[in-house]
Amino acid sequence: MQQVQRSDNSFNKTLQGVEQMVKNSLLTDASIQAEKAALTNQVATLKQELQQLKDSSKRERTLLTNKIQSLEQQQHMLVQQTSNVIDQLLTGRIRLVNGSHSREGRIEVFYKGQWGTVCDDRFDVKDARVVCRQLGYPTAYPTVYASARFGQGTDPIWLDDLDCVGSELDIKSCANRGWGKHDCFHTEDVGVSC
Repeated sequence: MQQVQRSDNSFNKTLQGVEQMVKNSLLTDASIQAEKAALTNQVATLKQELQQLKDSSKRERTLLTNKIQSLEQQQHMLVQQTSNVIDQLLTGRIRLVNGSHSREGRIEVFYKGQWGTVCDDRFDVKDARVVCRQLGYPTAYPTVYASARFGQGTDPIWLDDLDCVGSELDIKSCANRGWGKHDCFHTEDVGVSC
């Protein structure tokens, strides 16, 4: 009987051990399942956050691209406006070239970024006075030289039929055919001596 009792005790201990292992296994399985579920939720949350970051990055990239394009357009417009202002400021500037000194030579006028000549049609002392005044030279006795006396220009003929009153501060204020409108050849480039 003692032996049966010992066997019974041993069996009960073994059974308790097995039951404990099953419980531990179930607990471990349950905790693994719980951890797996928690990790799955964390992964899902991270995926959502990553997608939000991607979407945010796309929006920001689009906004930055649009901003860059806008700035490039503004830059282009500013460059164009600056170019126009410079052209306006320089339009009508004059110089004398091919003379024996700085106060004489073929008249060249600046327009649209390029130097060009003035035709001798109708050009007289009143026109020469305005040229000399614009250059800061004396205006009392200017001399007009027709027929390309100081050589023929190669750039455009910008002005023809210049008709100054004589009191203008610059030749762009004088009546003429219009910039680039003429019926001349460079053999008719006019010059002055101030």
